Amino acid sequence: MKPLLVFLLFSLSSISFAQSEYQYYENLRLERQKNNIKSISHFEGDNNNPYEIEYFSVDGNPSKFESYTSEYKLYILVEITNISKNGLVSYTQTNNLSSSSPLQFSSENIKISELYDIGFGDNTITDVKYIFDSKYFLIEKKYFAEDFDLNIPLTNEKYFYNNEGKLNMSKLFDSDNSLTSTAYYFYNSQGLAEKITHKDSNSYTIIKYEFY
Repeated sequence: MKPLLVFLLFSLSSISFAQSEYQYYENLRLERQKNNIKSISHFEGDNNNPYEIEYFSVDGNPSKFESYTSEYKLYILVEITNISKNGLVSYTQTNNLSSSSPLQFSSENIKISELYDIGFGDNTITDVKYIFDSKYFLIEKKYFAEDFDLNIPLTNEKYFYNNEGKLNMSKLFDSDNSLTSTAYYFYNSQGLAEKITHKDSNSYTIIKYEFY
């Protein structure tokens, strides 16, 4: 599972409310389009090399994802091949690019939420339930996994917003509902997330943008 990538997507947008998974990701797309965002790079602490880069088209749709090893070698490449009008995504993914035996597979017509929650990276997660409050804010995501009790989430993430409606804290819980990590979000003058601090590991993530 790759919760960090999803956290970054949440923190990017000042439009945090929706009535469905599709509308939530559509709001994120519109926010990227509005801000002319071309790419988002994620850095661990003061490392000068990103561990992950997300690329977007001029209309805000995701186009490519790159994940790097600690030696800054490209390890995973995800290329979006099509996004339908109703938000279904087709893509190809190549793993182990830094080895002599890269592995490639593809997936067609999946929900864009599945690309981030299930399809990108670890595939042990089989289903994710989005929970919105009465004001349409996304307040929780529950992750269900194969070979696990399907009535009990393997993990769940809860999201907390400030008075401006921007995500300022998230908490991750395990299957016993024990808190495992807490993250805090900070924004630049444009209202875009620029830093995430991880309380439990005493670490932080820096976010940098490239614009059209």
